[in-house]
Amino acid sequence: MARPRDSQRSKVYRSERHLSDHMKRYGGRLETVPEMQAWIDEINRSRWLKGYIKRHPHGIAYRPITVTDGRARRRACAELYVKRAYVKVPRWCRSKLVLLHEMAHVYTPVYVAWHGPEFCACYLDFVGRWLGREAKAELKAAFIKCSVKHRR
Repeated sequence: MARPRDSQRSKVYRSERHLSDHMKRYGGRLETVPEMQAWIDEINRSRWLKGYIKRHPHGIAYRPITVTDGRARRRACAELYVKRAYVKVPRWCRSKLVLLHEMAHVYTPVYVAWHGPEFCACYLDFVGRWLGREAKAELKAAFIKCSVKHRR
């Protein structure tokens, strides 16, 4: 089954650029692959994530996530497989915000657009839980400013 057209991608990236300076106060960078992996593992083991999956059962499945260094990549990406996911993160974009963006891809149903409203709602949920209410409010304001649809 093919995903729907990803019509919001540039708007989502633009809204993240609005936040890049502000997000340093919400945890900043994770320099190494082991640091990123440890943080992803903490989230993946959390009761919050297990509850999130239970509350959103349609097309969302738990997946172990392996973080790699993103060598030869321009941007971070998430690769999804049936029982596993890989997040590849180049050096220049190793931040908690980027990791949450990629985790939102992992935990968004596979039948929706990559950066569609369902993804954006999931991304906001992750940011709110792991970076705080203020960070979520700033991301939501950036979504509104850039006309990003962010409701399920």
